Parts: sequence; C-alpha cells; structure tokens
Amino acid sequence: MSFHPPVRPEVKPKPPKKWYEELLEKDEILLYFTAILGVFLPAVVYVIYHKIHTIYMNYAKKKDSERLADEAARSEIAIISLCTEACPAQRFVAHLQSTLNAELISPPKFWPIENLKTKDFMNFKGFCVFVVETLTTGAAPTHVEWFLDWLEDVAADAKQKKKANFDVLKFAIIGFGPSAGEESHFNKVSHTLLKRMKILGSKQIMNVVLFDTSQPETNLSERYDSLTEALLQEIDRNLPGVQNSDTDSLSDEYSDEIFSHSVTFALIGFCRRPQLARDQKMWEIFLAFLAVADALKILQIVPGFTNSHVLFNYRLAETLKFLGHDVQLWTQMEMAMLSTGNNRLPPDVNEHRISIHFKDKLKSEGLQVFQSLMFSAGDAYDLWWTGQEFKDMRVEACAQMLEENYKVFKKFREMNFDLAIAHFHDLCPLAIAEKNGIRKVVWITHGTSIYDFAAVQLGLRTLPSSVPHPLSSAGFALSFFDRVYNLLWHLSLLDFVNLPQNLLHDENEYYRNLVGPGKADLWDLSRNVSALLINGERLLDFPRPLPIHITFSGELGLNKVAKEVEFDEQLQAILNRPSRGLIVFSLGTVSNTTNMPQQMISSFVGAFSKLTEYTILWRMEGEVKEAELSEHIFLLKWLPQKDIMKLPNMKLLVAHGGYNSFLEAAQAGVPAVLMPLFADQKINAMRAQRFGMARVLDKLRLTPECVYEAIKAVLDDDNYAIRARKLSSMLSDKPTQAALLNAQVYSEIGYRRR
Repeated sequence: MSFHPPVRPEVKPKPPKKWYEELLEKDEILLYFTAILGVFLPAVVYVIYHKIHTIYMNYAKKKDSERLADEAARSEIAIISLCTEACPAQRFVAHLQSTLNAELISPPKFWPIENLKTKDFMNFKGFCVFVVETLTTGAAPTHVEWFLDWLEDVAADAKQKKKANFDVLKFAIIGFGPSAGEESHFNKVSHTLLKRMKILGSKQIMNVVLFDTSQPETNLSERYDSLTEALLQEIDRNLPGVQNSDTDSLSDEYSDEIFSHSVTFALIGFCRRPQLARDQKMWEIFLAFLAVADALKILQIVPGFTNSHVLFNYRLAETLKFLGHDVQLWTQMEMAMLSTGNNRLPPDVNEHRISIHFKDKLKSEGLQVFQSLMFSAGDAYDLWWTGQEFKDMRVEACAQMLEENYKVFKKFREMNFDLAIAHFHDLCPLAIAEKNGIRKVVWITHGTSIYDFAAVQLGLRTLPSSVPHPLSSAGFALSFFDRVYNLLWHLSLLDFVNLPQNLLHDENEYYRNLVGPGKADLWDLSRNVSALLINGERLLDFPRPLPIHITFSGELGLNKVAKEVEFDEQLQAILNRPSRGLIVFSLGTVSNTTNMPQQMISSFVGAFSKLTEYTILWRMEGEVKEAELSEHIFLLKWLPQKDIMKLPNMKLLVAHGGYNSFLEAAQAGVPAVLMPLFADQKINAMRAQRFGMARVLDKLRLTPECVYEAIKAVLDDDNYAIRARKLSSMLSDKPTQAALLNAQVYSEIGYRRR
C-alpha cells in the first residue's frame, strides 16, 4: 500500500499590493521620512530660535527705549518765568531763550507764571531755570505767591509729593529785584524758592545768582552771556550718566556775582543743533590726483581702539596734508591705549583727543582682556562675549563723544569743513559729522576686508559662496564644506563676533531718542556717504565685484625719497653681525606678548635656537630667559620693522598676519611665516598663501619641530622668495603714476557738484 501526502488546498492568488504597502516593505517610507525630517528639522529649530531671539531683542529694545526716553526726559530744559512782562528780568529771559534755541536741537520749554500748569511741572524730570522777580521789599508779588504756597502744600502732602518727580528734578535760580538799600531784604523770593525746592528733594546745580535792578545797567549783555554759558556748563555736568558730586555741597547762600568754575565740563552734546545751510547741495566723492584737486578742509574722525588704528589714520592724515589739504583730527582714546614709537602726530596736523571712560571696569580694561584672549582658542562663547562687550562699548563711547563740551562743537562748526573721513566701525561718526555741520562723509576701513555690516550700509550684497569672510580661514579655492563654514561665519556676524550687525540698529535707536521725532536718524544720515575707501591694495585681496563708489586707497603714508636709514647704535651693532641674514619675529602693536603662553614661547625658542646661522630680532615686551642663552637671538621691546624689511639681507618675517605686516612683506619682497591670532589675520594669512609667499602656523598646535619645519622650508625653498619679489614688483609697477606721488598711487579725495 503506497502512501500519498494529503493534497494541499488550492491557494487563491493574493490581491495586488497597494503602493504604500510596497513602499513600507522596501523601507522607502522610513527613508523619505528621514530625508524630510533632515530637511525641515533645522528649519524648525531655526524658527524657534529666531522667535525666542526676536522676543528677547524686542524686550531688550523696549527696556533700552524706556531708559533712553527717561534719559531724554531728564535732559530737557524748562525756563520758568516768575515775573511780569514789564519786569527787568524779561530781557534776560529773551536772551536765554534765544541762546538755547540756537544751541539745542530740541528747544527748551517756556512756562510763564500765568500759564504754568502744576501737573506739567510735577511730571517734569529735567532742568528748571527759575527766573524770579521780587518787590522792593524783597517779598513775592501776588502772581508768584501762589506758586510758593503750592510748593509748600506739596511738601506737606506725602501722597502728592510721591506722584511728582521732584527727586530727579534739577534747578537753578536767577533773581531780579531792587535792593533799596536793605541788603537783608534783597530778594527773599529766591531764598524761599531755594529752600522749598530742596525740601522737595530737587538738586541745585549752581548757586543762586541775583541781579540788583536798582543799580545802573552796565555790561548787562556780557553778564548775561557769561551767566548763560555757566548755566549750560552746569547742565552739562549734571546730565544723566555724568558723575558729579560737587553740586551736592552748594551753599544755601547766594551772591550777586557769577560763581567761578574749576572743573572740566562735558557737553550737552546730543542737544546741540548743527548750523547747516538749508540750500547746501549734495556733493559726491571721487578719486582724483593732486593736479586736478582743490584743497579741502577735512575732519578726520579717528577711532583710538588700538595703536594700529591710530597709526593707520596718522598715515592717512600725513598723506592728505602732503597733497595740500587742511586736516584736523577728532580722536577718541579708549581701552588703555599704549604708546609706541610709530604713533607720532604728523607735522602741521592738529588733533582734538577725547578720553573715553567706561563705567564698567571690565570695559575700561578691555584692551588687556582682549589681548589675553588673542592667544587662546577663541571658542564661540568668547567670540559672542567680545562682540556684545564691544557693541555696548561703542554705544557708550558714542554718547560720551556727543557729550563733548559745546564750545568744541561750536569751534569745529566755525571751521566750515568740506568733508569728514571716518572709520566705519559703527554709525556714530555720522552723528559727530552732523553735529559739526558736515554733510559730506567718506567711509574708510582699517583692513582690506569689507565686513557685512559695512556692506549692508553701502548697498553691497554679500556672496558667502564665493567671497571669504574677513574672520574665517577659508581661502579662495573653497570646497563644499569650506563654503558651508564660510556661510556660518557670515550668519554669525548678525549677532556674534567682534562687530555685531545689530550694533548699527542699537546705535540708531539711541540717536533717535536723542534727537527726538521728526529728525534724520543715522540711517538717513548715511545717505550722505558717497564712497568707501578700503585700506590696502586691490591686488592683495580676493576677487570681489565692487561698485564704482567703493575703491582701494593703496598704501597710506608718504613715500619719501629713499635715503640711508640710520638706526641707533645698539640696533646697528646687531644688524652688522655676520650671518646668513635677518629674521624678524613680531606680533604687531595690538597683541601684548607678555600674555604669550609658555608653550608658544618654548616652541619659538626651540625653533630659533636651531637657526644659529641667522640673526633673529624678536619684538617682545617681557623677558624670555631661554632665548637669552642664544647669542643669535635678540629681544627688543620695539623695532623699526618697516625700515628693517627694506634691508638687502632681510630673509624672513615671522608675524601674526596683521595687514600692515602683510603689506610691508609684500612690498619688500620678503617671504613670511604667519601665525594668525584674531580678527582678519586668518584671511590675511590666506591671502599671503594664495601668492605662494608664506607658510601658515596654527597657534593652538605649536611645537618646536613644526615651527622649525615651517621656517626652514621657507628659507631653503627659493620659490617663496621668488614669488615674494614678483609680488613686490607687481605692487610697484602700476599703470598709472603721478610724479608727486613718487611711484605710489594715493587716494586724493575731492568732490564736485552732483
């Protein structure tokens, strides 16, 4: 008997699968979902971040607006006339009104006693100037008595006193009345008013000044002028944010003479009105040579952040002076500026210096803090922190410059400058130029690069895909990841890194609150800027399309007739030592080499100790005991680098990649080893590498071996020196030459009617 397996039931064919079932089986749904998530998740995160950031910025701007509005309210001036129309004091009131209208952007309030509303007076927070009339007996006239009685009632009513702003109000009293031979009765009204204002908690800014109307009117105009000037100076000293404690000790007594001053006054700067001609036409800036240019009166606004900024502006002033222009410098000095042998004021150039004093000690010592960060890694937080600190410092410094003594602005306005040249770190120079009556402005840059905040203001589009960011290390041959990295640098400048773009908006908001509604703000004033001069040579920069109003200035500073340089005896003896050549090691004027970490010092000492055939000049502020053991290494606190670079036995520059050092090496045809520390030094190193004249070191990965290898490679490979000399020849061989410019093209600033 055979066995047969059971017959399987006939299987019905499966129905066709739906499209999504097939996708699920192939895991394609998961793949698509992951791809979509990868695309949209960063966008969602960015939107959330943007919303949170917007809320925070709106809150910060609201608080800043409230603070600025309060400061503006505390800076207002009101003239309160406690006298009749026939009172002799009316002549002084008219004089005071006329002077303040001419000097202030926002005219002062004028409250005659008959129109004075107690509610307005209680809400007032600024400076009150009381002009008081008295009877022959020294008593108050009827129309003044009610005001004195009202002050007494408010002082007795705690609820009313709390509603008012008497505790922040500041005041001065000028009294008029006859003495009638009774000195004890002379102007009791002023004395009563003084006592009651002090009881209310208001601050007296100057001693009471009295005019005896029973005496002959001699030299009244001169006394009125002197009194008005003294009053403005005291208001300047007591502006919000100005530290002053002298007025707290003012005497309750008063005299009939204007008191003497022995302090330095600040300016009620943001209130002054520039004297501008309404029919003045817009002028535009263009490049021209000396032969076709007229002499101009130029105000050069100098940012004294570092020695290199000052040095660059001094060279510019020297060049402009040589070309026949009349140059005046307006220099802000801050961040504990250092003094070097390079920073000598050019001959026949006058300078007005303004010392900036920051309230925050950390900001006042900002240069030392910044110098210590140069040699560190510089993580994202450090970059963000320095950017925010620098932003706050710019707004505070701007406020102090606009609060310079009003006499200074008056003097500068009377000079009738044709043009202002200003360094574009922020928009404050526009406010300074406007206040000095200058309507034509040219921006200049300290380095070759154009930062995004400058590009935005000048209508120049940023191209992250092809233009390296000034602070990045991306070169010209960008890979995909280099471009992504470069894009992140461009985006970071909106709120991070050294010069945050929102500084322009914060500064503009401050200026708007300063001048009040209806006035041109800084963005409006920026339309007066017709050109941007980039410090440097076009040939040394990466290719970038630029409009005609943005151009390169070339090297600044006079190219004097070549002559034999005379060094001091100590340096000359070092230079005359027999060797294969000179090596100069310098990290510029900004970095403080006493902050160099030991690893960095040891790396260079170890490398230099092997180069015994060369004479090494090391610019160093501190002591390096390891280097003192080598006879061929010389530590100098300062050296004339530019002159040494021109010597025929100069072989190599080891530097930080600052633009001045890069330019000097390129002009002299000297190869370099560059170790970027901060700011645009990375991009300068990439520029030098692009021309094949330099090797680049990473400051965080230094060893004696890698430093020695880089230096030895440049010294032994003649191609570096050949390329450096070729670049030098290209820089000096310009198609356009002017005899008086001595083989250099300089930026001659002129203007013509538009």
